[in-house]
Amino acid sequence: MAEFYCYAEPKSGIRFTDAARIVEAAAHEPLCLSGGYHTGDDWGLYWTDFSVTTPEVETYSVNVPGRHGILDLSEVLVGHPVYKNCTLTAEFVANIKMVDWHKLYRTIRRAIHGKRMCIALDTDLQAVYVGRCVVSSEMADAVHCVFTITADIAPYTYGNCPKQYGFLWDWTVFQDEPLPDPILLDENGEAEVPLTTSGTQTARADGSKILYGNVDIYTEQDCTLTIQDDLECQLTGMGDSQYCNQNVYSIPGAMSKSFHFSGGTPGTQLAIFCRYQELL
Repeated sequence: MAEFYCYAEPKSGIRFTDAARIVEAAAHEPLCLSGGYHTGDDWGLYWTDFSVTTPEVETYSVNVPGRHGILDLSEVLVGHPVYKNCTLTAEFVANIKMVDWHKLYRTIRRAIHGKRMCIALDTDLQAVYVGRCVVSSEMADAVHCVFTITADIAPYTYGNCPKQYGFLWDWTVFQDEPLPDPILLDENGEAEVPLTTSGTQTARADGSKILYGNVDIYTEQDCTLTIQDDLECQLTGMGDSQYCNQNVYSIPGAMSKSFHFSGGTPGTQLAIFCRYQELL
């Protein structure tokens, strides 16, 4: 570890928010960009080290008598490799006397120790880890302490910012992602949007992003949304003066091959926001 005395100014840190945001937060909202606890801003810690172990592959094999080698059945159930949890470790130092260290240690333990948290790094804000945290600390000398935060994390990350399909020019706040293709109601006032979401952890090993959880929908004008020819929702248009996040439609845990929009004015713009997960 580097010498304590080189830390003259605050450095990048790590933010922790409640893991319940994975299923409770609207899809258009970042998971872990504000709120919760920040190691530098809230606790005055200086981030010195970080690591994430490579997730171990779950394997299952059978030794068949009279057969050369072994029979590898690891991918039979789901058709792709499955991974175990991995370990995230972050180390910090603080310039603090022992009398204040007790209070700080207690504060951090009460905030995140033993709790399942969303974890976002200032150095990689696009990815959010999720796992249960453990906090430990010790005084390194009379005026410096060391904190270690570890987490047993899932072998995938969530997108901190939403995955976006379509856009409304007047209300869209564009991220660093490329401009999405527009979604417009056709001359019959209809549009078909293929979109699959999952209520389970189904991130795959091929690097693809798997949509997960809530779906938020914005529409310029009133129309009807039909999901899988079953669930029907009446969507109210944004109008000309409403600010976008005053009117959000969430469909928790939707699982569908297609979202069908109908009954709207031809040329109406649509925007859909989703959460996604991908393997480490």
